[in-house]
Amino acid sequence: RGGTGRDVRSAITSLESIPLRSCAPAASLLLGKLYQTTGIERAAQAAYKEVVRLQPMAIEAAVALAQLGVPVREILSAQPLHASLPWLVQLLHAHSAAGVCDFSRAHEAFSALASHFERSPHVLLHCARAAALRGREEEALSAYARLRKIDSSALDGIDRYALLLAGRERLAELNVLCTDILACDRSRPEPWVAVAVFWSHKGERARALEYCERALTLDDRHACAHQLKGSLLLASSRPEQAIYSLRKANAIRGELECFVALVDAYTRVEMTREALAAAREAAALMPNCARAHALIGRVLLAMPYGANKARRALAKAYALDPHCQDTVMITVKLDTLESNYAHAIELLEPLLQRHNSEEIHSKLGEMHALNKNFAAALMHFQHALALNANLVSANEGLERIEKLIRAVDKGLDPIQDEMQDDRDELEEY
Repeated sequence: RGGTGRDVRSAITSLESIPLRSCAPAASLLLGKLYQTTGIERAAQAAYKEVVRLQPMAIEAAVALAQLGVPVREILSAQPLHASLPWLVQLLHAHSAAGVCDFSRAHEAFSALASHFERSPHVLLHCARAAALRGREEEALSAYARLRKIDSSALDGIDRYALLLAGRERLAELNVLCTDILACDRSRPEPWVAVAVFWSHKGERARALEYCERALTLDDRHACAHQLKGSLLLASSRPEQAIYSLRKANAIRGELECFVALVDAYTRVEMTREALAAAREAAALMPNCARAHALIGRVLLAMPYGANKARRALAKAYALDPHCQDTVMITVKLDTLESNYAHAIELLEPLLQRHNSEEIHSKLGEMHALNKNFAAALMHFQHALALNANLVSANEGLERIEKLIRAVDKGLDPIQDEMQDDRDELEEY
C-alpha cells in the first residue's frame, strides 16, 4: 500500500516475470491491484479473472472486477459458483453500479446490504462513499459513524469522512477523529490528510499544506491528498498551482469531487471554456451520475446566454436522479435569475423533507424573502441557525430579513435593493 510510482512499477516488473498461468492466486491478486493502482485496467481485469477462476471464494478479486465496471454476468461466467451465493451477487451488483458511476443505484444497493449486514465494515464504507457521491451527506456521515463504532482502526476512506465533518463544521468530532486515527497508523496517508483538513478549517492553510505534503511523501498517488492540496492552493490565491494538483488527482482517480474542485479553479482564473470541458469530461466518465450533469449546468449558468443550455443539462440530471440536491440547488439559482421564486420554493420544499439540512433551510429563507413572505423566511433562517449557528448565509439572511421587516413596518419597500445580489451573483453551493 502506498509508496512511490517507482516502487509500484518495480513491483509490477517483478511480478510480470512470472507467467500469469503459473502465478499463485495471491501473486495474481497483488498484480491486479498494482495494475489497478497505475490505471492499467485491462491488465488488472485479466489478473483478477485468473484469481476468480482459480479460487471460488476470492471475493476481493470478484469485487475488484465489479469496481472496474466488468458486468456481473461476466464475473459469474468466470466463476459460476458465485451465482449460488445471493448475498455475493447483490454485493457485486452494488459495486458494479458504483463502478459505472451510477451512485443512486449503488447507494440503494449498499443501503439494502447494510440492513442485512449491519456490522460489515466493507458494506458500511461503500454505503458511505456512495451516499457522499450521490450528495446525501448526512447519510454518508451516519454510515461512517457506524463504521467507526464497529472498527475504530479502519482507515480506508477515512479522509473523506474528515472532509464531510469539516464541511458540516463539526470540528470537535474531526479533532477526535484525527487523534484516534493518528494513534492507529502514522504510516498511512489518510490520517495526515485528515489532519490537513482540520487545520484548513481552522484557517491554517500553510500548516494544512505541510500535512498534505507529508501524506504525499507516504503515497504520491493518494488522490484525496492531491485534491485537498489543490483546494488549499486555490484558497491561497494560487489557482495555476491548484489546477496542476487537481489535474494530478483526476489522473490518479477521476472522482466527481476532484472535477468539482477543478471547475472551481478554472472559474477562479476565468478559464470558462476549460471549466466547461472539465465538467463535460466528468459527465462523459460518469454518464449515470446526476451530479456530473448538474456540474455542466452550473458552468453553463455562469456563461453569457447559457441559461437555456443549462436547463437542458439539468433536465438530464433530473432524469437520472430527481432527488439530487446539486441539481435542485443549481435550478434554484436559475429560477432566482429569472425571478421565479415560487418555482424555486416548490423545488426546495420536497428536498427539505428528504434532507433536513441548514443549507436548504437557508436557501428557502432567501427565496421566501425574495417572494416577500417574510414570516416564512424568518422561520427558515432560524431553523438553519438552530442546525448550524455558524452558517454565514443564514446569519446574513436573518439580519437582512429583520431589517426588511422593520422597513416594511415603516411603510418602505426596500426588498429589491436589499436582495439584488441574490439575483446578480451566483453563490457557491
